Amino acid sequence: MKKIKNWNEIPEFETENEEREFWETHSISPDLADDFDRPAQGPMARKMREARAMVPNLDEDTFRRLIELSVVESVDPRDLITRFIADGLREEEKRAGLTNHR
Repeated sequence: MKKIKNWNEIPEFETENEEREFWETHSISPDLADDFDRPAQGPMARKMREARAMVPNLDEDTFRRLIELSVVESVDPRDLITRFIADGLREEEKRAGLTNHR
C-alpha cells in the first residue's frame, strides 16, 4: 500500500468509485495524519458531511461505524440512515400496537 506523504499526492476524484479505488491502494502516512488541517474533499467526503448533518448528535464512534458499514455495503450513508430510521420506527410501532395503521 502506498503511503501518502503530502496532501498534493491526493487527486481530485470525479466519482465515488474512483475515490474508493484510490484508497484501496493508498493510505495517509502517520506524519501527514498528525497534520490533518485539510478538510476532506471529493464525493465521499460530501456524502459524509451530508450524513453528519442528518444525525448531528450521533457520537463519533457510532458515526464511524455507520460510515464503515455504508462503505462495506456500497450504499450512500444517507440511505443507510434513512433505512435504519424506517426499520426502527416499524419495530417501535409494532411494540406500541400501531401496526394496524400501516
